[in-house]
Amino acid sequence: MKHRYMESSFYDRAKKIERSFKKSIRTGQHSFKTGLCRTITILGITSSDIIFRVDSTESIHKLNRLKFKQALAFVLFHRNVSRKDLEQFHSFNSHLMAVLNAALSKNMSRILRLANRTLRLVIKGVRYYFSGMELSAKDRLLVQSQGGKFILMSNYYLRGLSRDKLLATLRHCRDIGLNVIIDSGSFSVMRQANKSNPDKKINDICLKQYCELLISIKEYIMGYFNLDEDSNIEKSKRNLKYLSANVGFPPYPVWHQGFGWDELDKLVNSCEHQLIGIGGTVFMHSTPAKRKLFQEIFSKYGDQQGFHWLGGSSVLLNEFPFISTDSTGFNIGRRFRRLVPLNSPQIAAPSEMDSIDCIKYNIRQLVKLENNHHDHQYELPL
Repeated sequence: MKHRYMESSFYDRAKKIERSFKKSIRTGQHSFKTGLCRTITILGITSSDIIFRVDSTESIHKLNRLKFKQALAFVLFHRNVSRKDLEQFHSFNSHLMAVLNAALSKNMSRILRLANRTLRLVIKGVRYYFSGMELSAKDRLLVQSQGGKFILMSNYYLRGLSRDKLLATLRHCRDIGLNVIIDSGSFSVMRQANKSNPDKKINDICLKQYCELLISIKEYIMGYFNLDEDSNIEKSKRNLKYLSANVGFPPYPVWHQGFGWDELDKLVNSCEHQLIGIGGTVFMHSTPAKRKLFQEIFSKYGDQQGFHWLGGSSVLLNEFPFISTDSTGFNIGRRFRRLVPLNSPQIAAPSEMDSIDCIKYNIRQLVKLENNHHDHQYELPL
């Protein structure tokens, strides 16, 4: 398949949304605002085109319906897109963004207005990247079998694989329909160092090694996070520049509270980053402390920037508009027979559920976070 966004589940949803939009145009609203506050009016929908007028200029344009459905699938897959990203579907990208936003409706999408006044169209809900399965093809298949499509893999574990094994692992993900982002592994180094015997050597992540690994697998991945240095802001910045220059596309930067608010302000106001990772919260054991941090982040930047919560799987995902998160949290079903019902705190599993039943249940619930703007039928853990 040439484009991952044309995978059936995304394109089928796009077709369903386009049909609903067509019906709503015939029975209801016809005029919509672009991000630049211009009004466009839908004049009609034929078998091949959406015909609309830009009211300020009275100019009339056509939007090919096939291209429109492809654009919808693209937005559903990527979840956070710029007008420039949409140029491949229609030259008047601000008009296309307005029609897409109208078709998706206020329940499904929102517009981010960056500091430089450029716009991004964002799908509501949180994409959950399942992590911790670099070495387990069975776990990858288990995630895929329960509807999971997105995973995070850590360089901490991938760096130990031979080139052939590394490529076989990424090809396996591709072949079963799992889309991959990569983390540097710096957090895993810190965690293992805290756990291990002081005499045991834990190798730090090497920037050159990380870069070479990314270059070797970049055709198989959606994106990757910067190699962040928790106590060294300047080194993290240098890593960001090095990876951007050498991998061929930039990493998602990572911000820790210890970096200071001025640094996050600079990242956001640069308007360069599709996504900013929020790291270091695993060591904040208090949920109220995390909530306070996220309240400040989203009150300052929630209308301007998309954020990914690194290592997040708590009920706080229901309180804040993260674009995405990653965690091994679904694995508490296997380790402790705990369940994570959608929009609810975790609970103990019924006695008749074995560990595999528990982990399957958790995967299904966390997949639903992505479409949490819809009403879901509650799945009883029975």
